[in-house]
Amino acid sequence: MCNDPERREGVTFYPMMDILQDDDSITFYAHAKGGRYKDGGEKNPLRWAGLMYQICLNRMDKVIEALQKHPITGSLKRYGPFSVVGTYRWHYSGTFFWFRNHDVFQRGKGTLVKSPFCVEIWPSTLFKANESHCLIGNNAGHMYDTDEIVRHERSLLAWNLPKLTAGLGRTLDQSRGRIDL
Repeated sequence: MCNDPERREGVTFYPMMDILQDDDSITFYAHAKGGRYKDGGEKNPLRWAGLMYQICLNRMDKVIEALQKHPITGSLKRYGPFSVVGTYRWHYSGTFFWFRNHDVFQRGKGTLVKSPFCVEIWPSTLFKANESHCLIGNNAGHMYDTDEIVRHERSLLAWNLPKLTAGLGRTLDQSRGRIDL
């Protein structure tokens, strides 16, 4: 398919979705980052992408837990009116999210507006803000801002800390020849 700067990944989104129509599992969608900007400076696209990958893929226990209660979950959720076609009130900034296929197709696959941000706002064409879930970064700010990225990196560290330290006590006890189960 030819590149379409007006619709970007929206060109391939519905053909991809058609493949999933009869699949009753969950799907992860991630928008490529860094294609328009070099890494560094105020843009930080690769750092932003790394943050979203870690949020959405490193804690599958949290993803599964969220999807047991909500039809969609993702990272860095923003609220408010946006300067795109329509009246969309929320989106996952950066377009990284998981969804239950059944819930999407039960609602008719949603709407892709003619906009470079069509897939980013796509979840809000299917689900209200209160139906969706955010893993980390609820009410995120402008993600090209380094301070905003740092804020969410700190949240990610705190979120991962229990998992990172879960086996630490046992490991220390094993090294002393004692195992407490």
